[in-house]
Amino acid sequence: MVKIYQTFSDQPKLVSELIDYLYSGQDEKMLTTVKLARLLCEDKDKRQKIADLVTYIENNRDGLYGSRSLRGEVEAKRVLVWSDGEKH
Repeated sequence: MVKIYQTFSDQPKLVSELIDYLYSGQDEKMLTTVKLARLLCEDKDKRQKIADLVTYIENNRDGLYGSRSLRGEVEAKRVLVWSDGEKH
């Protein structure tokens, strides 16, 4: 998420859209939008930053929203620790 903010800090509406895609598990839509932004960008340095973001998304696609999507699948459990006070 930080990389999205860093790359598009001057475009808050785009950041918001990309974050929505991220949280809803629409990684393909997010990637397509970022690639389109890269194509439309006229600034060489910014285009390189966007290209780096594309690479990052492609390489980390599963982990970007995986932990958030697992939240409903994993529940917190209490753990009881029992000790007799002796070192083993």
